[in-house]
Amino acid sequence: MLTDNLGKIKSLIQDIGRIIENCVHLDLERQTKEAMLDGIYAQFTEIKKSSDNNIKLIESLHSMLIDMSKLLEEIKSKSFTRPKLLTSDNTFIWSINFLTLRNSGQPMQSEPVHTSQSGYRLCLGCDITTDERNEKHISISFTILLGEFDAILSWPVPFSITLSILDLTLAKKHITFSIPTKSKALTFQRPISTANPPFRVEKICPVDTLSKTGSNYVQDGVMFIEACIDFTADSRHEIPDDAVKKTAYDPMKTDVPFNMLVN
Repeated sequence: MLTDNLGKIKSLIQDIGRIIENCVHLDLERQTKEAMLDGIYAQFTEIKKSSDNNIKLIESLHSMLIDMSKLLEEIKSKSFTRPKLLTSDNTFIWSINFLTLRNSGQPMQSEPVHTSQSGYRLCLGCDITTDERNEKHISISFTILLGEFDAILSWPVPFSITLSILDLTLAKKHITFSIPTKSKALTFQRPISTANPPFRVEKICPVDTLSKTGSNYVQDGVMFIEACIDFTADSRHEIPDDAVKKTAYDPMKTDVPFNMLVN
């Protein structure tokens, strides 16, 4: 019986030995797997870090693309909205639909025009006024607008401006009025708001004259007002105070008889 028990004990010892060997083997496999998992985790961390960096890079590129798109739009906008300049002979011609002006009775204003890329900014106006005899007349105006380069320009404006309703025939008998500048008038001073008070030329031409069939000043329902600025010399000379009429907006006004024709 003792022999049988010793045999069983020996068998158990052998089983325990095999179990211990298996445990050692399993522990080695565990260590190996853990090392592999550590390696995989390290790779995953690097991939995630790289992915985060790529996301940041993509976001940065997207932001740069948006900024570039905005800049491109600004460039396109500026390229299509370059200031309108005087022609080479220092004139600006404004076309007006006379029929619309006559029928609506509403004042019209031209687009802004610059005397040069860094010059004065101005515009023209046109409206219809009715006198005490209920006769209608064309009145035109000249306005200095606030400009980007006003700080480097001469003030008050030292140049004379001539306004004309153009004769569209070969006779070229334009209806013309030359605006002399006056240093004390707000019209010609440096603007402190969006626009100075306008210089108005009242009653420069009767509406009936332009409405006549075959009028020299209207073709296909369109009339043309020309502004010409004389830059050849300092042409400033004062307007007598009694020739300046004030309105609520303090514009300079001058009544013009309809006989100012220039050949």
